Amino acid sequence: AHDVSDGGIAVALAEMAMASGIGATVPGLVGTDPIPVWFGEDQGRYLLTLSIDPQSKEWDAIREKQSKLGIFAPWIGSTGGNDLKLGEARAIPVSELTAAHESWFPRFMANEVVDP
Repeated sequence: AHDVSDGGIAVALAEMAMASGIGATVPGLVGTDPIPVWFGEDQGRYLLTLSIDPQSKEWDAIREKQSKLGIFAPWIGSTGGNDLKLGEARAIPVSELTAAHESWFPRFMANEVVDP
């Protein structure tokens, strides 16, 4: 689980991918403005990853329970693989994301040009 209060869903997914070394594919929401969807820092929102097939009876039981409790928790994507793919953006290898995350500050402090 990861809260989305510091950078939104996109940042939380990236942090989860870097921490676990596991990629994710999240298609995005059709017909919505992508900036608030990916980067909205709404309080009280969390990402959960479950090792359950969304077509399984276990998943149906979880959905039924959350509905009874009044919890809105839609399925937004899948974890697995080596890349992070958000919406229509290109897939980024988790290893590349981790390397960029870990090297930018030392490079910045050394006054090196940081590639976009």
